Amino acid sequence: MAMISHESLKKTLKNSGLVVDIRSYHEYLIDMIPGAIHISELLINFDKYKHHNSVIIYCETANRSGKTHSYFVELFDEANCLSGGMSSWREAGNETIVPKELKYFDIDKIMFFNYAATTPVFSEVVDEMRKYMEIETDFANPASTHYPGRVAKQKITDSEKVISDFINAKNGNIIWTSGATESNNLAIKGLIEASDRTKKHIITTSIEHKAVLDVCKYLSAKNENISVSYLDVDNHGRINLEQLKSFITEDTILVSVMAVNNEVGVANPIEQIGNITKEHNIVFHVDAAQGIGKVDIDVEKMNIDLVSMSAHKCYGPKGIGALYVREGVELAEQIHGGGHQNAMRSGTLSTQQIAAFAKAVELLEQKTDLAKIENYRETVVKSLSKLDNVIINTPLDESYVGILSVTVEDVAGDILFTLMPEFALSMSSACTAAADKPSHVLTALGLDAKQAASTLRISFGCFTSDEDVQKLVKSLVSNIKLLRSIHKE
Repeated sequence: MAMISHESLKKTLKNSGLVVDIRSYHEYLIDMIPGAIHISELLINFDKYKHHNSVIIYCETANRSGKTHSYFVELFDEANCLSGGMSSWREAGNETIVPKELKYFDIDKIMFFNYAATTPVFSEVVDEMRKYMEIETDFANPASTHYPGRVAKQKITDSEKVISDFINAKNGNIIWTSGATESNNLAIKGLIEASDRTKKHIITTSIEHKAVLDVCKYLSAKNENISVSYLDVDNHGRINLEQLKSFITEDTILVSVMAVNNEVGVANPIEQIGNITKEHNIVFHVDAAQGIGKVDIDVEKMNIDLVSMSAHKCYGPKGIGALYVREGVELAEQIHGGGHQNAMRSGTLSTQQIAAFAKAVELLEQKTDLAKIENYRETVVKSLSKLDNVIINTPLDESYVGILSVTVEDVAGDILFTLMPEFALSMSSACTAAADKPSHVLTALGLDAKQAASTLRISFGCFTSDEDVQKLVKSLVSNIKLLRSIHKE
């Protein structure tokens, strides 16, 4: 991949060469390089531009230009990227203009299909937060001993009960954290560091969230007496319980498995795993960031010892999570300070966020219609399945109904998205999307790099509408057909 200078780009434009802005439509509307065209213009009217032998592409930075370069190599004899991207061009004082809106798009709203990354907040949850933030409300520090402080503390106690009841926790503690990432760190590092065993063995899966995998990697690299075994998955992300049993040794101290995978939606057999860990007296940790309100989480029935949770995945605010710790499970404190939360996690508690988390959980059953969400997914699956070379990665009968992972071969996902600016979609987890390599989840399923780059994650939620789904299906099918029709002659 060749990087070209600003001067070379100017020379290309002067000679009527082809320069393509590959940023999102919304970025493009802010400013552009005079003489360039948006990628949607190129793709929709490809016959008009295919006579060019070479093309220069640019994004906001050089990063995405590099990722998209291979696609343009298939269309033109030569494809180059602008060094530093649009931000470098702008910072150098080069001319930019505000473009006209493209006639191909009539965007009156953004239709959100990325609920696996985050969820909007219920309006009742916003109202609940306000009750613990303003001067006229119960805003006091819950660690204070005066009356306002005790009122705030009582709200936190009440919120703990809401969360405990939701996962049927009869004994144990709710530890408030900043989110599921911190909860996973506290659960895994805390357990390993609190144990006085000489050798410690962890079992997890190859498709866990990085907040689990990177903790395991850190611990095993730090101490040669800590080892990690990774369960394989099939092409839909399903684990093999017999392999789990075969991995267990006398040193196995922890099994950590997510309730629902955030990229393909597979729901793990948590109750069966819990029966196995209980039989062998092994601590069982479940990352339920994607599970709360989506699949059943019952710590008593499923023999779960540690549960990580996150509010923003279930219509609560970002920045607040929780860790359920069964009575008798010892963890080493990871954040030291004032000894808050029984010296399990120091730091002043955010009453408004905790109250909001609890309120969101209280509303889940009332507000969530899983049957409707499943129908939305079925509508998309039926439409895409009519196309050739489409792989449904999600195991439809063994998954959370609101997540769909689909590979559309011969169609680059990021290119497809440039033709669909009215939809918020993703190719993978938001937590791994920044990495310049295929998702570890998709490669574990057996997809190669090209297939991973052609994989879409579509996720649905409480605010998804029938109309939005119909528009999504129509746009997906038409734009997939368009991209497959484009080729270099």
